[in-house]
Amino acid sequence: MHGITSVIPAGIFKSKSLLYFSTFLLFVTVIGVLHLSSNTTSFSVFSIGSRGGGVEQGCYRYKTASDQRLLPAEQLKERHCNQSFPDAIIIGTKKSGTTALRNFLTFHPQISTSKTEAHFFESRYYLGIDWYFSLMPYATPDQIIMEKTPRYFVHPLSPRAIRTHLGQDKKFILILRDPVQRAISDFTHVFFTTSTKEEEDQQRQFDLDTPRMSNAILRRTVDALKATLTDEQKTVRSYVKKLENQVMKKSWVADTFENTVLFRNGSVNSENSIIDTGIYVKYMKKWLAVFPREQFLVIDGEEFVYNPLPSLQKVESFLNISNFFTHDTFYFDFRKKFFCLAQPFRSCMNEAKGRTHPLVEQDVLDTLRKFYRPYNLELMKLLNLNFSWLTAT
Repeated sequence: MHGITSVIPAGIFKSKSLLYFSTFLLFVTVIGVLHLSSNTTSFSVFSIGSRGGGVEQGCYRYKTASDQRLLPAEQLKERHCNQSFPDAIIIGTKKSGTTALRNFLTFHPQISTSKTEAHFFESRYYLGIDWYFSLMPYATPDQIIMEKTPRYFVHPLSPRAIRTHLGQDKKFILILRDPVQRAISDFTHVFFTTSTKEEEDQQRQFDLDTPRMSNAILRRTVDALKATLTDEQKTVRSYVKKLENQVMKKSWVADTFENTVLFRNGSVNSENSIIDTGIYVKYMKKWLAVFPREQFLVIDGEEFVYNPLPSLQKVESFLNISNFFTHDTFYFDFRKKFFCLAQPFRSCMNEAKGRTHPLVEQDVLDTLRKFYRPYNLELMKLLNLNFSWLTAT
């Protein structure tokens, strides 16, 4: 506890013996943030192969793209399957295709992806690093472990918390799409999930093994754990909440997209996270203050939607894994208007994806593009990248 007594109010920890080392690291990181407001040549020997009514890969059997079931204990031992912290994390951005990316990467023989969004290095930080570890997938020795939580990108705690617990050498994947289109998609998502019962109704229709239900089950598990928190965990949770209230923007929706993103005088409401999330350069600077540029792969979200193959090939190169994806891996769903998995079986994301977006007046689009343009240009210089959507913004 040496070194933190000056920033912790007296009397918080009545018994020093109760403050385990992991909690110590958690708390120090939160305080710090508050203060600083082999390219392999072969696939896994246990690569994709159908058997017993499913597709078997690594440590899991899949009956659909979302039905991820752990193999029996004997097979796990035979394949040297173990849990580990992630080698790479998809950190964002929300409503930019991160779920599709995760779903596609699930079937690369050298990747094992977590089933749920952990939200650990932000709102669930107080649950401790052992809890986070328990969410990680099993993997064979030649597989990369990957986690996806899009909110990490905009959360002020995430970069330093990840460095504290996972080290300096992790790799990060970030999808950035046209911020105007991202805002429209975000509005549509928030509007439907807050104004209707659509999300709850859909959850009851899904198998317990789909990512959506897995995340719902995880939320209920977390809610149950809140009743058993130690004093130290309650303190960390309180500090994280304080940090979020001080720094993060809230999302809310009005009756229309225009009334949500613009004030009555026509200016852009950047206090709404639906707009603020698209100011990518603001958040990218915070990540680059903690990790070097070469540890980030930034994917053009519009290009990924129109043709996922080049982006997935960039991921393979970035992670130093073998080429697996081809044009035959995908098919285009004309009803949903995005690409879906064709191999090893046909599978597409649920009906919550591909919702019909509202029609937005051209003058509203022009106002938003004018607002984002200086931030986009600054981002382009910061990352030394051009984006297909910059011409539209």
